[in-house]
Amino acid sequence: MSFNAHIRRAAEGGEVMLRRSFDYDEGPTAEGLPDTGLVFIAYQADAEQFLAIQQRLSDADLLNDYAVPIGSAVFGLDASCRGLLRHNGTRQEASRRTQGHR
Repeated sequence: MSFNAHIRRAAEGGEVMLRRSFDYDEGPTAEGLPDTGLVFIAYQADAEQFLAIQQRLSDADLLNDYAVPIGSAVFGLDASCRGLLRHNGTRQEASRRTQGHR
């Protein structure tokens, strides 16, 4: 696997996140260009973890040759939601849950 592979760059810091992506296709624009993309959602206990991952991906990520980010936002959840986001604490188990594996 290349040193700059997306998954390697994202995982090398050891941060744990629950993540999910959703693709969309709105059909062609008025100019006839495709209006397609990917919405990425990640849940983490600390926004700094996400920022660290994004910095590594910004520095060197082969996926950047094919994808163009057009927006970003960070939202917070009230502490009363903590029980909804708990998992066993391993990256693999958190990743499997977001991929529909139990």
